[in-house]
Amino acid sequence: MAKIKKTSKISKTTAKASISKVNRQITVGFVVVTILLILMIGYFSLSKANIYLTPDKNTIHTNMEIEVMPEVTSTLTSSNILPGEIKKFETEKTGKYKPSQETIQTKKSNGTVKLINNYSKDQTLVATTRLLTPDNLLFRTIESVVVPAGGEILVNIEADEIGTKYEIGPTKFTIPGLWEGLRDKIYGISESPMSESTTKVKIVSSEDLELAKQDLTNKITIEAKNEYSSPDHIVLVKIQTSSINSTAKINEEIENFDFSLNAEVSIVKFLKQDMETIAINNLKIITLNNQEYLSYNPSSIKYDLLKINHNAKAATISVDISGLATSKIDNLYKKSDILGLAEPDVEKYFKKINGIDVVKVKFSPSWVKSVPPLEDHVNIEIVK
Repeated sequence: MAKIKKTSKISKTTAKASISKVNRQITVGFVVVTILLILMIGYFSLSKANIYLTPDKNTIHTNMEIEVMPEVTSTLTSSNILPGEIKKFETEKTGKYKPSQETIQTKKSNGTVKLINNYSKDQTLVATTRLLTPDNLLFRTIESVVVPAGGEILVNIEADEIGTKYEIGPTKFTIPGLWEGLRDKIYGISESPMSESTTKVKIVSSEDLELAKQDLTNKITIEAKNEYSSPDHIVLVKIQTSSINSTAKINEEIENFDFSLNAEVSIVKFLKQDMETIAINNLKIITLNNQEYLSYNPSSIKYDLLKINHNAKAATISVDISGLATSKIDNLYKKSDILGLAEPDVEKYFKKINGIDVVKVKFSPSWVKSVPPLEDHVNIEIVK
């Protein structure tokens, strides 16, 4: 009976130990599950994905005609009309110019001859008096001279024509214009060779006259703009030439010439801000449905004064303007498509969408490596 009682006590102890072990396992399991739940809750509540999308930028351009009317009191963007000033006056401008073209001109063979008079009377020889070489090459005196009786004098001569055959050495010249009985008494002798020479000659061309006209027109334009300009206004000038006058003719050999221009000058003046308001409005109008106007380029604006009607007090101006527009991408993607994707896959998804230029993905905290499964933890920002 004593042994039986002892076995009963051992069984009870063993049972208690087993129950305690089970309780510990349950407790540990509960703690582990609790920690996992806390980690999962922390992951879902703290994890975020910020995605930055930069749309394509496209150049947009438009050209328009705008009316300037002094009697209008305010800018009318819908009708492309703005107020301004219109004036006209006449002016004259003169300048001195040089021909731009040069040519090499060959001069006839020339040199100096000693005229000898062995006769008893002085002999007058006028300019262009003929002198003949033994082989019948004709030269002429350049100036008139008087050859004294029993004396001699130097005179400049040149060949009757251009040609290398007149480049001759020292020789004797007869004067065929004299009475035959005097030709052996009055004659010429050259002591040095005759040779051709070249010189640069300036020649007036039609381009020279046109450049002179353009130069005076530009000067009139600049002076008119300087007189009527102000920081807040644009001044356009139109020149209508009334008459021109030049002291040189086309193909004339001359070192310089005077050129004058008479012109009617028309002035159109308007506020720069008013013009830009209309131009930008037109630029926005041409922006396509799948694009959004972004900005305009101030340096791209170009003005051209097309016509002026002084009687109607109106001017028509052509205006060119360029700017930038971005692609509209708001409705081209869904957050649900990228939930759970890693960064490379997110970039790949957005790169397939036409109109997106740059994709940047940032996860937080640092241990997050994919897009959270909850859409409200995903922020997509469009960078313009």
